[in-house]
Amino acid sequence: MRGDPLLVGEDRLSRFDLISGNNERFCDFEADNPITRSNDARTDRYGSLWLSSMGKAAEKGAGSLYRLHRGKLTRLRSGLTIPNALCFSANGKFAWFTDTVTGVVMRWALDNDGWPKGGPTPWADFSSTPGNPDGAVVDSEGCLWLASGVRVKWYA
Repeated sequence: MRGDPLLVGEDRLSRFDLISGNNERFCDFEADNPITRSNDARTDRYGSLWLSSMGKAAEKGAGSLYRLHRGKLTRLRSGLTIPNALCFSANGKFAWFTDTVTGVVMRWALDNDGWPKGGPTPWADFSSTPGNPDGAVVDSEGCLWLASGVRVKWYA
């Protein structure tokens, strides 16, 4: 990469040229699958982009989780419905994600290059609470903040 922003589109990754304003296709992203689209993305401390796909109508099991590392896109997990909440520990030892419809946030141990070691394990189960886990971020103190998708009516 030349330092230009990378745009995640419905079915491709594109490089945005800051000088010309042009988009240049970088690589396809499930372009051969008409029922999916991109969903969530986040970079890790190694400069890799983790991104997910899901069915356009949230089709069960249509989604996947990927890592773009040094120009190569690798599928890490498939069979997901709405993969969300991608985030990482500051020390690079863990990644978190959820398949929103399950209500379970998963934690994945990472090796010294940021690749998953083994399978993810359940970290927090919200399946019996209102709402579903969605976006997430880890703050400067190492606390994970999670959007729950609970609708709240606000009275002024």
